[in-house]
Amino acid sequence: MVEFATHTPEAALLHFLEPFDRVLFSWLENYVDNLEFVKANFHYCYMHNYPNGIVDDVNHGRQPFPFLVAGLSLFSCFLLFVLSKVLSPLLFKAYRNLRDDSDREKWNVKFVSALHAAFVFQGAFRCLLYGGGLFFNSDPIDDGLVGFQKFSCGYYTDLSRFYMAITFGYMFYDFWVCIRAYGLTLEGIFPSLVIHHFNIIISFLLALKLGMGHYYSLSFMTNEISQPFLHLSWFLIKSKVPQLHPVSIVNGLMLVLTFLGSRFFFNAYIFYHFIEKTFSFQLTNCLGIGTWTCLIHVACNWDWCWLMVKQIKGMIGKKKAPPAKTEDAKVKSE
Repeated sequence: MVEFATHTPEAALLHFLEPFDRVLFSWLENYVDNLEFVKANFHYCYMHNYPNGIVDDVNHGRQPFPFLVAGLSLFSCFLLFVLSKVLSPLLFKAYRNLRDDSDREKWNVKFVSALHAAFVFQGAFRCLLYGGGLFFNSDPIDDGLVGFQKFSCGYYTDLSRFYMAITFGYMFYDFWVCIRAYGLTLEGIFPSLVIHHFNIIISFLLALKLGMGHYYSLSFMTNEISQPFLHLSWFLIKSKVPQLHPVSIVNGLMLVLTFLGSRFFFNAYIFYHFIEKTFSFQLTNCLGIGTWTCLIHVACNWDWCWLMVKQIKGMIGKKKAPPAKTEDAKVKSE
């Protein structure tokens, strides 16, 4: 099914921009490729994914790093943010009723985040299907890879490169959002968000530059399935939809199921599969860095799952707690 990942609108856009990537950024790629440290330690998947050679050439060698797709993603995120700021007051009464400027900004941020999450989830799901199957090549492809290298170097398609470049660009936008929302602080959720963002940027940089880790990166990208439900819960609250309304109940159930299901259980499954088979924990080679980025990604998501569990326990505790007596009630009871 790999051919389906090559003949798609996303792949066509990627191919259209590649000549411009070569013209604008080949000097940077060639400089990095020719560093002795890189040539000695970062070649794990070159032989399979780049059979025509490491050094770029106009007609031969591997595809260029998708700088322009990542840049287009970054630009699109800021454009959507501005469009939400302009159009939401015209389209949504709930937005007009928001009195706090911070809530209006959150609305715009969550609008962009929900769109990105839905877009990359369907893309990652298709990439896994077209690349060889959702669960470790359930639809095997004879790509010449065997054992662990099938998972670390396989699933490399034009479609996967496109969606990983989209998320790579989005991470820079989202990092800007986090700084605006929380400031530079060591308190609250901000430190884990910073670690998460840098971790994704490093792992996707390796995947796009070296052609490795696409299966695991795409699998973790499916965690985004929970984001639209998370943001919709906030929109429903700000729209004054009652918590016992069927829409709120269904969305809440879907949020818990997708968040814990993807970010805890599915991540645990992928993490076990990776850690069981990897043979490097060294930060001096690409496979070792991939091992640590996998571990950090799972740790950050498990931390967020724990925060969600604590929040759910707090909500249940509030519902079970008896209502506090007022002063008049106390006097009457006496």
